[in-house]
Order: sequence, then structure tokens, then C-alpha cells
Amino acid sequence: MMFVLPAIVVSSVLDAASAPSAARASDPWSFARAVESPLLMRGVSTTHGTDPTEPVTRLELTFDHQDRQNGVEADVCTARFDLGLAEKLVFRFDAPFALVTPEGASSDQGLGDVRAQLGWRAFDEPTFSMFIGAAVIFDTASEETLGEGKNQFVPYIAASGGLPDIRSRVFEVFEHFSSFSGDPERGGITESKLQLHLMTNWTDAMWTQIGGSFFMDWLGGEHGGITVDAEVGIATSTDLAFWVRPGVGLVGDDVPGVYDWSVLVGVRWLF
Repeated sequence: MMFVLPAIVVSSVLDAASAPSAARASDPWSFARAVESPLLMRGVSTTHGTDPTEPVTRLELTFDHQDRQNGVEADVCTARFDLGLAEKLVFRFDAPFALVTPEGASSDQGLGDVRAQLGWRAFDEPTFSMFIGAAVIFDTASEETLGEGKNQFVPYIAASGGLPDIRSRVFEVFEHFSSFSGDPERGGITESKLQLHLMTNWTDAMWTQIGGSFFMDWLGGEHGGITVDAEVGIATSTDLAFWVRPGVGLVGDDVPGVYDWSVLVGVRWLF
């Protein structure tokens, strides 16, 4: 009898621990429902903040080394802060700090063009969600090579669709950049960018993401460009994640945003 009570206790603990896993196995949409209301379920985001439709509060730091076209090398460290203002409304602010070295010239370093954005999760279901917003990119670069020399208005639309059978989601982001003021000696900007990515949860703490970006420069002779990238990320907790994302340019000589190759590393805190 002295071993019966401990055995019952151990059995109960094991059954309780296995119950969530069994529930997830019987309901393939459970991982999607975990991010339905991220502001009400702090720290429960099985996409680890990769879903562009999630109105989560975050602090994100990235370092991106780019080998750009025409022999230009750039190291860009960007601090991003998202603040959830309501259940589906979020304010975003990006501040890049860059070191740019043109071929055969001295390096420039300092603040780049900052971005402020307000967005709203307009549709929110486990199978599909949509986020719409608008951003302004300010001409704040401390040196000419660190920014575009123009203030820009950027409509922003993002969508996320679930593929529960493979524990994945498909992300799409469309942005259109239009300049409206700034340095009169710099050329105007009318560009579009479409991002498509497949994010897969391999475990609760590890994910991959593969995809690409498509660019169109409407003022540069309607030239298009393509970059592809692959991401591997690890979450050390429900709130903290790290990732690395190498990428290469496939098409698009002299198209803004298209690089020869790039390696980005980042860290993200979700609140």
C-alpha cells in the first residue's frame, strides 16, 4: 500500500502533461488558434512573431549585412518597436543605423530613414487573417548614402493563411512606396514590393521560413527584381526568439531593394 499513493500521483501528473499534446494532435488548428488574440494571450504565439498580421507588442533588433549592386557593401542595424494600442491596433516604429561603403570610396555611417506605421488587423480567423496599415518613411538619414533622400508614403497590406496539416502558414505582404517631398536633387520613388513566405513550425521552439520578395520600380523603366531567402529560428521561451536569414538576389540590375547577397540575424522579444 505504501507504493500505491505515489504511483497514483505520478500517473496523474503524466496524464496531465500529455493532455495538451493529445489535444493538439486531435485538433490540427490548435496551433493557429493560439495566435487568434495575442494581446489577450501574452506570450502565446506559435509563429514566434513571424506572422505579419499579428498586432503584438514587441522589441526587435536585427543586423543585416548586404552585398549590394555596383560594389556597395552595407551593414544595417535596425531597432523595431511595435506597441499594441488595442486588441487589433498596433503602432510600429523602425530606426536603422547603417555603415555603407561604396566601391572605391570612404564609408558613411549614422542614422538611416526612420519609419512610423499604424495598422489594424482587419480580419482574424485561424484559417485566414488580414492586416492593413499605412506608414511614413521620413528623410532622416544623416548621410546621403544612408537613405533615399525622400519622404515616402507606404500603404501596407498583409495576409496569413494556415496549412494545419503541415503546421505551416503562408504569409503575404504588399507595400507600395511613393515619395512626396525631400531632397529636390534626388530622384522620385514609385516602387512596389511583394513578399511571399512559407513558415513551418518543426517543434514548439524551432521554425523555418522560405520565400522571396518581388520588386517593381515603376519610375526606372518598369524594371523588376527578385530576391529569395531562407530563415531558421529558435525560441528560448514563449517571449524570446533568435533567427538567421541568408538571401540572394536572382533578378534585377539596379532595382532598389535587390541585393547580390545578404545575411540577417535577429532577436525578438514579445510582450
